[in-house]
Formats: sequence, structure tokens, C-alpha cells
Amino acid sequence: MGGEQFVFLGGHRKCGTTMFLNLFDHNEHCCVFPTDIAVLYGYFPVYTAGDFTTAQRLDRLDRVIFGVSLSRLRDKHKLGDRLPVERIREHFFAHLNQDALTRIDAIIRQIIDSYRAVMALPVEQAPIVVIKETSLEIYAQMLAEMFPRAKFIQVVRDPRDNYAALYAGIEKHYRLFDENENHILASLLHRVGLGMRLIEPNMQALGSDHFMMLSFEELAQNPDDSMNKVAAFLGIPFTTDLLRPSILGQPTSGNNYDDQQFFAVTARNVGRWRERISDREAQVIEFHLGDIMEQFGYSRTFPRDVSARAAAEFYRWSNYRYFFKDSFAVM
Repeated sequence: MGGEQFVFLGGHRKCGTTMFLNLFDHNEHCCVFPTDIAVLYGYFPVYTAGDFTTAQRLDRLDRVIFGVSLSRLRDKHKLGDRLPVERIREHFFAHLNQDALTRIDAIIRQIIDSYRAVMALPVEQAPIVVIKETSLEIYAQMLAEMFPRAKFIQVVRDPRDNYAALYAGIEKHYRLFDENENHILASLLHRVGLGMRLIEPNMQALGSDHFMMLSFEELAQNPDDSMNKVAAFLGIPFTTDLLRPSILGQPTSGNNYDDQQFFAVTARNVGRWRERISDREAQVIEFHLGDIMEQFGYSRTFPRDVSARAAAEFYRWSNYRYFFKDSFAVM
């Protein structure tokens, strides 16, 4: 296949990227990093551009990659005998070029080189490296310059269903980080809107040979056709192994907050946002994202004036939370 090739999977959190990543796990051509690589939001750009010491940067990498990302995956899925986190960590720090700690491409390459070495996945055996990270598509053009042969696949989901999947995790997960439904909604408006609007310019810049948009709904409702298209895009044969989600060969029950176990691709939650979120939340999403949603086939439900009132109400919270400052205090 012409040597190592990186494939970057992007999309907002809870839009199906974890399930999508897990579909590559059985494929003989792929070296799949089994969870978010994490450094594109946990390390870059703050620790590559900021005034940090070498020790601080090394400590941050240790925490983000090994103390959180890989360790959490190992513990959650009971992968202790399959995922030797400590051995990967030792290899990573033994071979990491400490003069390149401000270069995110060097760090990504070392993560993969260490993972390959410990997991016995040489380039000759598995030339395609599959990497996933939340909202990675925002940096697609930057990453394409760092990895010239790379390919990118961005998963797009109806933002209302996407928010519904996030909403289900507020009590179980997001409140641990002091996030409530308003924080989740504001983040979605910003990041999903940006991600969807970047698809056209990313496609123009990178070309259809290197950038692909994948609909979550199409993947969930017709996985055979979707994964056939993905296989063709990557230049690998389609096999039914691409339809079975797993992590390091172990079947996975999915990554949702609804306590539902899915051991196969499912359309269970497609179009269920009406049952899972309030009209007000859907109206806010439609007001801010309705134009770009319709470009991808997600029709609006509410009249524009109704959505506008909901958006104005949400502005009271979002403006005060993120932008308000008391200018009068200094006059």
C-alpha cells in the first residue's frame, strides 16, 4: 500500500466517532489507536505555544495520553491483558525527542510509533494508522501539511440528535466537569457549527481523494453501503469485519449514556431528539445552525420567529457566562 498512511477521523463528541473508530479494529490493514489520541485538545495548542518548561510539557503529555486517555479506556473496558499502557508509556518517553515538544506532528508520530512497537503492529503488516479525536476536523488543513499523504473522514450528525446524546450524559459525566445543559448546548453551537461549515473548504483544499464526509444517519441505517464507500476511499478491500465494532479484538457494547448495549451498528437513536430534549433546546439549535443543517438534509421543525425567541432567551445565559464584563465599573 505504499508505506504508512495516517487516517484522521473527526466529528463533534457523541456524533458517532467512537463507534466508527471501533469498526476498523478487526481490519488487517489498520493500526487503530483505540481511543481519542487526546493531544489535539489536551496538549495542543496551549502547551506547544505557551511558556512551559520541558518538565511541565512532559508531565502534561504523561497525564493526557497515559494517565487519562489510555488508562480510562483500559479500565472502562477491562482491557488490562490487551492494552499494556505502562509499556507503551515507557517506550514513548524513552524515544520521545524532547527538542520537539512544541511540534504536535512529532508527538503524534511518537505516540503511534510506541503503540506500534508494543502492540507488534509494524508498518508492513498494518500500514494504515487510524486516529480519532473530537473536533479534529478543525485542524484538517494543518494536519494535512504535517502528514501529506493523510486522509480525513468527518462524521456529521443531526445536531439535535447530537445534543440529545450529550444531554443524556449530563448527570453521569459532564457535571463532574462542572458542565450543565447550557454549557453543552453552547459548546455544540460553536463546535458543530464550525465543523459543518469547514466541510466545504476542507474538501476544496484537500480534494475528494483525501477528505470525505460521512453521515452518521447513513452509517447507522445502512452500514454496508457506508463502509463500502469508506473502504474504497481508503483503498482497502471491504470485508464484513468492517461492520463489527470492537476494541483490541474485544466486542464493545457502545459508548452511550443511555445504559443501552449495542454490539453492532444501530439506528436506534436516529431522529429521536423530539423525545430526548426540549423544544426550546431544539429551537436554539435550529436558529443558530438551521442554515448549515439544511445543507446536509436536516430539516428545520420550528418557525423562524419561534426559534428566534428561544435563541434570545439562551443569549441571556450565554452572554453573561462567556462574554459579559462590567464596562461601567471602569468609566
